[in-house]
Amino acid sequence: NPYGGAFALDNTDKGSTRPYTILPEPITVEEAEEFACWMERFGLTQVNLHPGYGMYAHGSFEPNKEVYGDLDGFRKLVDVFHRHGIQVCLQAYTFFVGHNSSFVTPVPHKDLGYIAEFTLAEDLSIDANAVPVLETTEKVDPLAGNKIPGSAILWIDDELIHFNDAAKTAPYGFSDCERGFNNTVPAAHKKGTKVKILLGRFLVLAPKKESPLFFEVARKLAEFYNAIDADGFYLDAIDGIYILDGNEFAWYHSMLFLRELFKHLKKPAIFDCCYGPQYPSTWFLRSRMGVLDAPTRAYRD
Repeated sequence: NPYGGAFALDNTDKGSTRPYTILPEPITVEEAEEFACWMERFGLTQVNLHPGYGMYAHGSFEPNKEVYGDLDGFRKLVDVFHRHGIQVCLQAYTFFVGHNSSFVTPVPHKDLGYIAEFTLAEDLSIDANAVPVLETTEKVDPLAGNKIPGSAILWIDDELIHFNDAAKTAPYGFSDCERGFNNTVPAAHKKGTKVKILLGRFLVLAPKKESPLFFEVARKLAEFYNAIDADGFYLDAIDGIYILDGNEFAWYHSMLFLRELFKHLKKPAIFDCCYGPQYPSTWFLRSRMGVLDAPTRAYRD
């Protein structure tokens, strides 16, 4: 990356040392004018657009239709900041996919990852609110998803089911279930059908390691960056990539993703990602030297 690694300090005007803020929720194009003026008053010349509260979808990078309509509408938001001399970076969750992504709803993508697999113990009717399985569920934690790898989402055929509890003793299964979760279609399922718990962390979901979906997310992010004429990335949640294959190979999967991403960019990118000592190989891409994923006071390195 000509803005990263050994070249980063030669390109400080490109954004490697600019003070920035994070915009975590959708604002209209009209609101962006006022927001940009406030940024100028505070000396902020870079903004990171975060998908977490509905600005765009993790993984598939579809803009919020209600606010922006389509990619052209989202590009107008970016244009406002550019007119004010403000660079725009995408604070995407790296390889993760959001619950509102087209990779998840209305039909889950075949390459979504899962952390556990069970067998349906009996036929499941379309309105049942409990899912009985043959294998033990005593170690299943419905709180998984933020701090703990996993989720509280079952995947049966093309239906997602949210569960709130799992039996600690026989008969095993999942209870207090919400059928047709995430706008998937509730359906009856046959005894013996596989029941999977979706893989995720940070309240978002993950593809299988090295699956076509894993690489497609990287390409989608590059296409989004190109289409809206963004200036860079902060790849949030890259430190969660260990859930794919353990910490030993986390560096490998992170670089697979980054290589696929950068291969499809049409212009160089200001780049940073969550600090992770297990990813020293990202150095040659990174524009912000020594950045930690924590605030500092009273000095700038």
